[in-house]
Amino acid sequence: MSAGEKSAPRPKSASAFTIVVARSIEELIPYADAWDDLARNALEPNVFYESWMLLPALRAYKSPNVMVVLVFSNLAPQRHGKPLLCGLLPLERHRYPFVHVLRLWNYIHWGRVREYRPASNCEAQLS
Repeated sequence: MSAGEKSAPRPKSASAFTIVVARSIEELIPYADAWDDLARNALEPNVFYESWMLLPALRAYKSPNVMVVLVFSNLAPQRHGKPLLCGLLPLERHRYPFVHVLRLWNYIHWGRVREYRPASNCEAQLS
């Protein structure tokens, strides 16, 4: 863009973000491309929240209290003609007396990663 040109004004939105709540796996499928794009560009990558890992986990372990919240930016440049997905949170609702709580959903295999031990360390432990 040259110094004399002006960029087109952005349409004003009522909010900076749009929230979509998916309560079933079928509701998530249309967002798979945006989801994978988010995973490739994540500030803090989390393999357990990538589509290839989370979708099978949802199929195997999802309860009716689990939902996936997708956060789209209304201000960021669009990707492929669609709003930019800038956050994805699998949440689970817990009901306690007098209060309902939403927390990040952890399924049975979430976060179980083998500790890395260099070969020299392993050899030392075997001798």
